[in-house]
Amino acid sequence: MDIIGDASNFQSNALNTSDNQISHQEVKLEDKNETQLPPRTDINGKKIKLKNYKDLRTLHKISKQRELFISHLKIILKEYNPNENQLDDEMLIEVLNIAEEYFYIGSKEQRAEAKQSAVREIMLPYFMNNDFVLDKCIGNIYHKVRKSNWFKRSLKRVSHFFKKKNSV
Repeated sequence: MDIIGDASNFQSNALNTSDNQISHQEVKLEDKNETQLPPRTDINGKKIKLKNYKDLRTLHKISKQRELFISHLKIILKEYNPNENQLDDEMLIEVLNIAEEYFYIGSKEQRAEAKQSAVREIMLPYFMNNDFVLDKCIGNIYHKVRKSNWFKRSLKRVSHFFKKKNSV
């Protein structure tokens, strides 16, 4: 999954199970607090050097990335009934793998916190809405998750940078 594009709406392909045809549907994200990313430069093109300004930009990017991750996976997991897929370890492993690849902005602690809260919000219905059960299952299967590393995250940042530059 790639987070390139407009955060307010995007195209997604959904598989129509009754006709086995692919249909396109327009999905709009909920605009809870529509704040813009603080600009990197002032009107003269000079970098803004205020205390903690870079951290504010990073936190904003992480929160947007988290919102996109949750909306994308909710669309994907809409096909799976929470009552039929209770305590499904394979689904949890795949969601954790996707989260490891998806979050690449911020420090290790910021990424871990964003991944944990996003996975908890998405997978809680599939684990009887019980935080304790979900945490124990994550603890038991976390060794099976493919971990992200510096090289993968850097490669993703570079590819994202060039894709944005070419699309503008």
